[in-house]
Amino acid sequence: MANAQDIHPDQALARSPFSRKLNAKQAQFARRGEYTVASSVSGSGYEAGGVNFCDLSGLVRSGFKGNGTTDWLSSKSLAVPAKPNTAELQKDGTLLCRLSDEEYLLLSPLQGETAGIAELDAAWAADHVASDKGIGYPLPRQDTHSWIYLSGAQTSDMFAKICGVDLRAEMFANKEIAQTVAARLGAIIIRDDLGGQLGFHFLTDSASATYIWDVLEDATAEFAGGVLGLEDLLRALS
Repeated sequence: MANAQDIHPDQALARSPFSRKLNAKQAQFARRGEYTVASSVSGSGYEAGGVNFCDLSGLVRSGFKGNGTTDWLSSKSLAVPAKPNTAELQKDGTLLCRLSDEEYLLLSPLQGETAGIAELDAAWAADHVASDKGIGYPLPRQDTHSWIYLSGAQTSDMFAKICGVDLRAEMFANKEIAQTVAARLGAIIIRDDLGGQLGFHFLTDSASATYIWDVLEDATAEFAGGVLGLEDLLRALS
């Protein structure tokens, strides 16, 4: 996953807004591009029957929005979701999430590094100069939204404590998206089951990271599971 292990988050050019919380849990960190990612957390263990959560804020994410965005993304041989509030997994593992008719969010793969999103950003810059028609505009998400992945059989039960959307597996389909309010914050919730386990990407305002971390720790306290590093999560779901 990374090219350096056991480094302090302050040694990277950028760090997750949850890095202090993870450091307090004696997490081990690995470099991922300009960021550090918590690779493992002391004493953690995945509980399939409970709720487990993992900080992915050090992974790449981006977005595009505006008139012409859908046609432009389609021209790049991407599998574009057919309707808003759904997501499609791409060949390289990137998750392309359609938030509205002409607004998209891209989440990089959890396992391995890919240049797909960076290449798309570069392609937009070149096409914008060359094109005489609208192709939308970039909507960066790296610094605006924190990103947590939650997994386990009782994850939808946990969300019921902080969010009004019914996220039960029988009511909320895999790759469906809810743009909603969770714990009084605007949130993007994307169902993305991995390793045969119910799972959700959870993105909220980075400025409220400390608050939302405390909310999740409180909301998950009654369930088995807890905080995982990325390598912990990938091993459990492989």
